[in-house]
Amino acid sequence: TLAMVIIAVLVTANMLFPFVKSFFRSSYNADGHCKDIPFRNVIYHREVEGYIPQIRQNGFPYPLLACDITNIDKNLIRWKDSINGHESHNLVNDVKQILDGAHSGKPIFSIVKEWY
Repeated sequence: TLAMVIIAVLVTANMLFPFVKSFFRSSYNADGHCKDIPFRNVIYHREVEGYIPQIRQNGFPYPLLACDITNIDKNLIRWKDSINGHESHNLVNDVKQILDGAHSGKPIFSIVKEWY
């Protein structure tokens, strides 16, 4: 009877192990392969854009930018305002004017960066 209990425990453990293991090990397999095309070579294509936090608001012709875009290529932003540029739609500039130097100097919005 002890042998039957041990066998039952081992069989149950053998069936449960893959289920428990699936919580700790990924089953993702990549589909496709690396094209070896640097991002800087595709940045100027219309279908490629960077993630730039934006807020769409009724009454504004362009989205409001909710991040500091000082150090990024503006081609990462899909839309273009040929008259005022991107900076006139950047909320960071409005907050700087409202606070008028009264903040601690720490970033208020996300900082967007790019690396090549």
